[in-house]
Amino acid sequence: MKNIQLELLDGTVIHNPSEGEIADALGGLDPDGDAVAILARTDMTYMQTARGDVGFALEYQVESLFQHYQCVDQELSMERVVEAFVSYSQGTGTWNRNFQWERIDLP
Repeated sequence: MKNIQLELLDGTVIHNPSEGEIADALGGLDPDGDAVAILARTDMTYMQTARGDVGFALEYQVESLFQHYQCVDQELSMERVVEAFVSYSQGTGTWNRNFQWERIDLP
């Protein structure tokens, strides 16, 4: 059984979210408010997205701040981000192959 949780900045936490719950949560992100969603396996291993005026940014991290990556395309459609979140939650790996990633340095 998967052990993953979807967290929103308004305090909402959904354990082992379904595809529908992921789509609903991301669709409800307000670019003028709390527009961040985190899909976490652990505190240090997760995928996250932020909704802006023209699309979504997408990042992921594996076990440490030194392994933090962002999608090169920072204006993704909601459909693509839902697809990435669903793939990540199911552990299929297509989320990693379907996007171009670059490592970023975090403070």
